[in-house]
Amino acid sequence: MAFTNETLAHVGGTSPAPRIYTYYTEDTQTTVTAANYFDDASTKFQVNDVIHVINTTVVYKLLVTAVSKSLLR
Repeated sequence: MAFTNETLAHVGGTSPAPRIYTYYTEDTQTTVTAANYFDDASTKFQVNDVIHVINTTVVYKLLVTAVSKSLLR
């Protein structure tokens, strides 16, 4: 499968601190952590944001370590 923007949700307010997101998918952890998986959401993220990924078998956290300027629209 591929990234689904409809299951990505921002949690919390609007402070300058890193933001927290939740994301539900049936994709495997290997698929989700592959390069470019979140490209369609690149305008939402900033470095140090945290994404809590909920899968059918596992829950894990990802840290945004880079956002490609070429992907920003």
